Amino acid sequence: MFFNKRKKRKKEMINSINEILCKYDAELILFEYYHKIFGDIVVEIMYKGKKHVFVSGRGEIHHNQEFIRLKSFKEDGHYDPFYFIKIAIENELSK
Repeated sequence: MFFNKRKKRKKEMINSINEILCKYDAELILFEYYHKIFGDIVVEIMYKGKKHVFVSGRGEIHHNQEFIRLKSFKEDGHYDPFYFIKIAIENELSK
């Protein structure tokens, strides 16, 4: 039962990222969701011939190994790392 919920959640996350990527004609290369490690997420995207790697971990988001300052989990009131990954992807691709 828990496995099915995780699988469904992962599918929802991938679909949500793909909605963002469609706006920018970008391609999802890799999506990894580590539910056992505080819900950490790794997303690799190909955009305009360049690979973009987004990693969430311990309340931080990194893009190509550089820290991205977003509102913290406490400041924003969201505790879902996926929420912040989506914001980071949207912000970086819209530049």
